[in-house]
Amino acid sequence: MPALTERPSFWDRVGIGVSALCAVHCLAVPLVAVTLPFWFVEASHEWVHVVLALVLVPVTLIAMRHAHGRRSVLALLGAGMALVVSALLLPEGAEMAVTLIGSLLLIAGHTMNWSA
Repeated sequence: MPALTERPSFWDRVGIGVSALCAVHCLAVPLVAVTLPFWFVEASHEWVHVVLALVLVPVTLIAMRHAHGRRSVLALLGAGMALVVSALLLPEGAEMAVTLIGSLLLIAGHTMNWSA
């Protein structure tokens, strides 16, 4: 267990933050859709997902290089990244669910990478 004074590596902190943003975004879209015109929510949802995925891929690949062969960390990071990227091709309801699961896997992988 890491000491309380230890902090996650820079890339794991960025990965946790961006993955959390993905999760919050997917959870917030249905709530925001109730209060704003649907066309606005739909348009912003598409570009936000693409931007977050474009940030997540290099951050995750860099973090994977620092995983030092820990298979459980590599599996979580790889599966999470694959789900977030593949969600871009899915219909909206499935996209949100797959992105949320992928984000949670990325958060778990980055957290394990930091604590190892």
